[in-house]
Amino acid sequence: MVLGRLTTRHKRRILIIESDDWGTIRMPSSSVYQMLLSKGYPVDKCPYNRNDSLETDADMLALIEVLRSAKDHTGRPAVITANWIAANPDFDRIRDSGFQEYFWEPSNSTLERHPDSRQVFALQKQALTERLFYPQFHGREHVHVAAWMKKLRAGDEAIRLAFNHRMISFNVNEVPSCESDIMDAYNAGDTNDLKFSEASVTEGLKLFQETWGFASATAIPPCYFWHEAHEQAMSRGGVMGIQGIAVQKSPVVGKEKWKKKYHWTGQRNKNGQIYLRRNVFFEPSILGREGAVSSAFAGIARAFEKGHAAIISSHRLNYIGTINPENRTSNLKLLKELLQLVVSKFPEVEFMHSADYLEFIRKP
Repeated sequence: MVLGRLTTRHKRRILIIESDDWGTIRMPSSSVYQMLLSKGYPVDKCPYNRNDSLETDADMLALIEVLRSAKDHTGRPAVITANWIAANPDFDRIRDSGFQEYFWEPSNSTLERHPDSRQVFALQKQALTERLFYPQFHGREHVHVAAWMKKLRAGDEAIRLAFNHRMISFNVNEVPSCESDIMDAYNAGDTNDLKFSEASVTEGLKLFQETWGFASATAIPPCYFWHEAHEQAMSRGGVMGIQGIAVQKSPVVGKEKWKKKYHWTGQRNKNGQIYLRRNVFFEPSILGREGAVSSAFAGIARAFEKGHAAIISSHRLNYIGTINPENRTSNLKLLKELLQLVVSKFPEVEFMHSADYLEFIRKP
């Protein structure tokens, strides 16, 4: 071991699927999607606006069926690390304040208001019991609150239109991004913004524990934006591992820009938290379905060959059928194919969630 790093090479074939965005709102319906297209907004250019929405009962049932179908050599089923957003904006209270104050509601309250999602939480709790669906913390809300409220107060036409349909935003440009769509919750522009988002981490982790009955061992900040102050807030809340990709986008507070920080699995920060870096991508709704299975399998095989766990990125939008039912149906077929291929080619594979794997690599 070297300073700040754990040895993570091993002979075990460990596979983790990390899936972001559970619990957050996105495109509310196909009718709203079509309305935005008719107004000339290029929402068809953004895979999230084209496919993603609050999860429904049908989405959960279909995903659970696929996860149950794959078993590792210990008899455990495939498991999704469901990176969960704890709250959504409370649109009614924000409007009633004249857009002067921000309010949020627990994401389970959002689910209860949607007729097609009223059994989602019960299904997720059952899936947790079966070790198919393991929630971890993704943020209190998936919106950069300070930037969003500023645009709402200014009467930004697109943001107000989204708000009127209980959306945070949608892409107004041909090339969407987390920043332009204001989804980058921890991209703090100034010290007040940083303090607000730090507090949201603390409140979000508390809400997570109240909802699920356990503390989140790992976390993944929205859009891979976070500051070391957010790491400290997460550490105080019991988060011992930070999920991510190779590059962290770290805000330079007061300068409205960010700098890159690079991470690898087993690297530790000054709080003693361990980074978990994704090294496989199964994102057919983003990267395309053609070759999705073969590409992901090749990444898994490379990871195993090097003695690493395969940590797969696979966002919620891949498994949602509200806007486009074929999106869910086709991608779940691909997921099932991928899992069956892995079990066939690597019969010794072990399915873990991120908290499992964190505990595994922390052991001396």
